[in-house]
Amino acid sequence: MKKNILGLLGVILLFSCKTKEVVQTTPETPKPYWVESRPINNLDYIGIGVAEKLPGINFIEAAKSNALSDLASEIKVNLESNTVYYQVERGGVVNEDFRSTIKTSAAADIEGYEMVGSWQDTDEYWVYYKLSKADYLKRVEDKRLNAKNASLEHLNSAKESQGKGDLKLAIQHYFDAFSAIQAYPPSSIEIVENGTLTFLDSYIYANIQQLFSAVEFVEAKELVRLNFENRFAMHALITLNYKSQVIKEMPFVQQYFNQYGPVNQTIFSNENGILDVFVKAESLQPKRIKYNLSLDLDKLIGNREDAAFLKQKVSKLIPPRYTLEAEVIAPKLYVLNNELSFGQSTGKDALKSIVVSELAKDGILIVDQKQKADLFLELRSDTKLQSKDDNFTAVGLSYSLIITENKSKKTVLSMDEGPVKGVSLDEYRAAEKAYEKTESQLKRIGMVKIKSAILDF
Repeated sequence: MKKNILGLLGVILLFSCKTKEVVQTTPETPKPYWVESRPINNLDYIGIGVAEKLPGINFIEAAKSNALSDLASEIKVNLESNTVYYQVERGGVVNEDFRSTIKTSAAADIEGYEMVGSWQDTDEYWVYYKLSKADYLKRVEDKRLNAKNASLEHLNSAKESQGKGDLKLAIQHYFDAFSAIQAYPPSSIEIVENGTLTFLDSYIYANIQQLFSAVEFVEAKELVRLNFENRFAMHALITLNYKSQVIKEMPFVQQYFNQYGPVNQTIFSNENGILDVFVKAESLQPKRIKYNLSLDLDKLIGNREDAAFLKQKVSKLIPPRYTLEAEVIAPKLYVLNNELSFGQSTGKDALKSIVVSELAKDGILIVDQKQKADLFLELRSDTKLQSKDDNFTAVGLSYSLIITENKSKKTVLSMDEGPVKGVSLDEYRAAEKAYEKTESQLKRIGMVKIKSAILDF
């Protein structure tokens, strides 16, 4: 009996020890002070993040991300407050301290932070980060100075290329100078130029604009004339100069208007700095047409990684521009006709009237003397009897039309049409019918050929 009691006591004692051991291995960790109340620290930026322990969620990474976002938010608020204070100290002059240029809207912008601690219970996981304010601002200032120096190096390279007359390379260096400081607002980086304090961004703008303003356009002819002699189209040559040096391989947008609206094309200056502008009239109206030339900044930017930033940046610039004007000169036409019926003059100008009125609609000038004309149109027509019986008479009308250049005597168009058949009771009426049908045919079909030959747009 005594042995049984001792054994029972041993079992109870063993169970008691095991229970005590389990309780000791999973103690409850008390919440740290920073979970209960956000710390106040004048020397460091603070970021605290929490994430729920949900199935399928990496709550540790989520808490860290939230802590970094909180840290970034505190930096941003702190810097904006400092900037306002700094501006007031300078008498309200808008000259922002570099601290306002920090873009800490995302956790990826932050470096040099350290974890102070973490805490968790069954439901949540907490993380506490801190970042030295002094270290952070020093790192920010170092980055700003590095960006400033990089921009100034590109700026010097741009001026060097500009001095050598390589404007295309100079513009690329100016673009690089902008890109080096793209993380900073325009009024955040100052330089001293000729004893005057100015902003680097404005200084780059001024240098590019000065370059653009010095570009000269020298046209080979004062006015481009489009006429029948050059078939209303020609190449106008414009030389690009910069301080007596030609500008090679520079892209320009050539804009003109047709019946559908504006048309834009990119052309390049050649090795001799010449822009070859192909000018072509679409009709005889208007009397003057314009081709607008403008430096193609989009082409110069190309597919750079910073293309979107640069396109916004250069939108404020006034690129080199030039307007090329061309005069459209209507051709002068002299018409000679000989309209016969059975070898005798009709005493009418039926076919000539159609030719003259239709061509005049398109702006062609009809002159009364051959020596005044650019073109000479000769029209001949005659009728012949084809058949005749007791009931009807058939007459055929044939006509020829020749257009020649007055100076060169070169044939522009030669037409032989007919016979066009006219039927009536007698020869006279049949001939009239043949002329009426020919007039209709000439207006519908013949004039298309004539206009195409003269107005070969």
